[in-house]
Amino acid sequence: MRFLLRLIAGLTLVSFIGTVGLVMRFYQRGGVLPLIHAGSFGVITVVGFVGWLITLVVGPPAVVLLWKLRDVGRVASVLFWGNICLYYVLCWCLTLVHNPRAFYWAALFAAVLNLVPIVLLLSARAQQVCGVQTMPSDTAS
Repeated sequence: MRFLLRLIAGLTLVSFIGTVGLVMRFYQRGGVLPLIHAGSFGVITVVGFVGWLITLVVGPPAVVLLWKLRDVGRVASVLFWGNICLYYVLCWCLTLVHNPRAFYWAALFAAVLNLVPIVLLLSARAQQVCGVQTMPSDTAS
């Protein structure tokens, strides 16, 4: 499990760097405001800008603290990946509503793929590795 948690920390770093690159490209092309006129996905991307801010703020501490197997890093990583997963779920829902014939499986696949680290991070074993104290079971009754 330690290896998996550090692998997730590495994937978090890669995703963070990718987000930085994406935000820089949007900035170089005039920001996110022109996307408002780009249809449904443009609007969801503008809304997703809040998600990018969460990713940029939470990402670095999540990487470092999860690499050190700290519980706060585990929780920050859940927030990081949950934010990304939520973005893709919204994209999937928006695709279904506005264009049911579109190839919406890509957004659904991305949502499910981003759900995998969340499930691993929320597992009892990950909590144990990161030092979460569990309540002893009451065997005296």
